[in-house]
Amino acid sequence: MPGPGAPYGENPYLGQTPPKSNRGCAVGAIVGVVVLVVLLIAGGIGAYLWLGSGEDYTATPDCSVAENEALNALLPGYQTQAAQAIDTGGQDWWDGYQCSWITSSDSSGMPATASMLLMRNQNRPGTTGAEETASDLATQSEGYTTTPVENLGDEAASWYDTEYELGCVGVRLSNIFLSTCYDAATDYSYSSSISESEAIAGAEQLARATVAQIEGTRS
Repeated sequence: MPGPGAPYGENPYLGQTPPKSNRGCAVGAIVGVVVLVVLLIAGGIGAYLWLGSGEDYTATPDCSVAENEALNALLPGYQTQAAQAIDTGGQDWWDGYQCSWITSSDSSGMPATASMLLMRNQNRPGTTGAEETASDLATQSEGYTTTPVENLGDEAASWYDTEYELGCVGVRLSNIFLSTCYDAATDYSYSSSISESEAIAGAEQLARATVAQIEGTRS
């Protein structure tokens, strides 16, 4: 069963982001999420150089980047529930958006919900934007069992939030981090949700389409 008010109540993945610390700690728990994806362990110095070698994105996509064919397939006739810039607490080296969508009341499909967290980090003394983004992925996936997702961005992992019955996927794409989450009902009263594998597959479908949109902006 979804959490209280889901999917049309308050989204548990939105509005919980404290500012990043000045030491470069990753954003706190917007998605209070999933198991640590192992970073910089096997690769050592080579991994460090690889993280810093990608071409940085100089602009932050907004929520519309996820309003693509995948979102329309997952949530036919969707409507925007939230599309807001993250309050960075005056820290100008990163920014981002929190986004969520739900099926509209006149949709022919089952009730469903999707959300996205997107952040862009800039280089600054002591760390690169790509390193900070790797930290974001580790933080957002902390506390859950993750599975690597192949051929998606520079690094990606999926997980399942059992409390809210949401499948999620986090992606590191140079200096941009994004995570998508998805759930749908099996009946119109939303008395039960789709399976864990179906929820994760939906989140991955949205993540892949969104990453493709972002990569298309890279010159």
